[in-house]
Amino acid sequence: MERWERWEVRAADVRAALAPGEALVAEQNGVGMYDRQEKAPLRAAGIAVLTTHRLAYVDAAQAAEQSCFVRLDAIRQTEHYAGFLKSSPKITIVLREQTAAPSGPWTCAVCNFQNTKATSLDVCALCGVARPTEAPSATTSAQESASASSNTASASAVPEKGCPRCTFLNHPAMTHCEMCEALLTAPPAPPTPIPTASHAVAPTSPPYVKLSFRKGGDKAFYAQLRSTLQSKPWLVEPRRRPAAGIDGVLSQDMAPVAPAPDAFQDLEALMKQAKQMVDLAATLRTQLERRERLLAHDGKQSHDDTGTMIQSALVQLGLAAPAVTPEMVKSEREYHVELARELASLLTAPNGMLDRGVLALDEVWGLWNRARGTALVSPKVLRHAVAYLPEVTTPPIALRVLRSGRTILYTPRFADAAFEARVYEHLATPQTTLQLAAAEQLPLALLSELLHTVAQQTTRIVRDDCDLRDTRWFRNTVLIAT
Repeated sequence: MERWERWEVRAADVRAALAPGEALVAEQNGVGMYDRQEKAPLRAAGIAVLTTHRLAYVDAAQAAEQSCFVRLDAIRQTEHYAGFLKSSPKITIVLREQTAAPSGPWTCAVCNFQNTKATSLDVCALCGVARPTEAPSATTSAQESASASSNTASASAVPEKGCPRCTFLNHPAMTHCEMCEALLTAPPAPPTPIPTASHAVAPTSPPYVKLSFRKGGDKAFYAQLRSTLQSKPWLVEPRRRPAAGIDGVLSQDMAPVAPAPDAFQDLEALMKQAKQMVDLAATLRTQLERRERLLAHDGKQSHDDTGTMIQSALVQLGLAAPAVTPEMVKSEREYHVELARELASLLTAPNGMLDRGVLALDEVWGLWNRARGTALVSPKVLRHAVAYLPEVTTPPIALRVLRSGRTILYTPRFADAAFEARVYEHLATPQTTLQLAAAEQLPLALLSELLHTVAQQTTRIVRDDCDLRDTRWFRNTVLIAT
């Protein structure tokens, strides 16, 4: 088990034991290990774990003693065996031979680039060629000098090639004469000594292990392993992107996608019970809608707690209640109020649509209809519903029309007084519009409109409009002096 390190971890604690920046890629239970061609008797049943930085085996019986891992940068080659008859599928992991890692600067033999420090794989920073390994010196200085002299003697013993036409002595590697380009004949090769038993060296194979998948899952695990080895995620360094400008927009679009790989890690386990949950949700929803239709047809009102019980059960299961439609309420005003409550639950939820404090109304309309599915609302109904938002939200969410005609929803954090005070604090030193957008984490166009609106209503903030540069904002020092 060369290159494998001990890992004191249980199967349930794998995620918690990962290093910073390391993420779980795949897991598969029912896996045994082979050390080369021999079975590892103490590692016969466990879980194969693949992360962005290592391949690990977590034993099911003795996790703290028998669990181990190997770093992905130590893997040289992988092979897949599909199994035959009673032989289970296997994945062979061939490792690089462990050599003494040379330290210090070195020069690439291919591109002649001066590398100042070694990377995790000891490759050239310019062309990517691996650093040449240095054989460990185990001989004395006398043996080294003797070896050098013998190499010099053997090199000088190689005769030069004489040209049969012009008798010019050419280098032994030349095939044509450098003077007359005549074809050169190879000199007679010296007799090759036959190695004796004392000089014969037994060939050594690189270290490797086999993972035996006795419960299947080998193809998916091998595909994830190959993909991870090709992408080399252990070499990727995360970058922090600004929150304003084009990079800010791209970061916001990519933010919901980033947790997707981790979110779908347990998808296989979730789908085992998904059918039961879907059937239960459909049954409860059908009972609720049937009851509401019967009561509406008879013109009666229910005084029992059946509807409340069903709605509560849906909430406890984490399933969304049916979208509000005009048939569920008596009057148009009640319909708009219920829509306002539904919209408020989306806006005020953790990491909801209004998490940043201000949002354009057209964006709210698109996101809300996407969440409602097929029960869409028109822009006219949306305008009627948002009028009731201050009554059903705490803190109140209000509607505002900017000078350009753009309509937004905002929280008290972006009311005129609060926004003006916050901008005034930012202007301890002069700031551009882009710098203020980064500080407030708002789109540049939206923040520019808010700034111009506040500047027209107050005398504490002034601006310097530049044709060739961004607008700069200052505190009104003249007003402060007076």
